Parts: sequence; structure tokens; C-alpha cells
Amino acid sequence: MAGTIDSTVTRACSDGPHQLADSAYLIDGNLVCLRHAIMRRTTRTRSLKVAAVVGTVLFAINQLDTVIRGDHGPVVIAKILLTYAVPFAVATFAALAAVRTRP
Repeated sequence: MAGTIDSTVTRACSDGPHQLADSAYLIDGNLVCLRHAIMRRTTRTRSLKVAAVVGTVLFAINQLDTVIRGDHGPVVIAKILLTYAVPFAVATFAALAAVRTRP
């Protein structure tokens, strides 16, 4: 069955010398831990692309008028950073959820 792993076999992370926890992530044909799954170039690249597109649309909708007026204090800058961080986090979570395997 796809997405399942034989639980009788000791599983080690393909990218490091440590054992995998209860779940692993099958990325590029390798079983990796959460930390290494997040740091994979394919995961980061996809999430950055989504964050760039979605964040820019949300920025234009929510903060563009404020920035054009010149009202860009610390609160507005924090909101702009969050506007890009949230789509990045959601895209990363979705990518990892799609490749997660459980014993």
C-alpha cells in the first residue's frame, strides 16, 4: 500500500544519523525527518513561490494603499512580513502533509 512503511524495520533519516520519529516524509525518494523535510530545496522553493504570489496579492489588497500614502511604521511593516510568512507556512505545511508517511 502506498504511503505506509513496515514498522518492524528500524528507520533512519536519509539525511542524518538519527532515527525517524513516528512519522517520516518521503521526499525525492528518501525518507527524512521533519527538520530535513522542511530544509529540502524542493519544499522551500515551492513554498517561496507560493508565498511570493499569494503574499503579493494579499499585500496589494491589504497594505498597498497605506504604503503609497507613506504610512509605513513598525506595525505596517510587521503586517507586511506576516502577509508573506503566512502563505509560506501554509504551503510548507500542505507540502509536508502530502508526503507524510506513517507506520
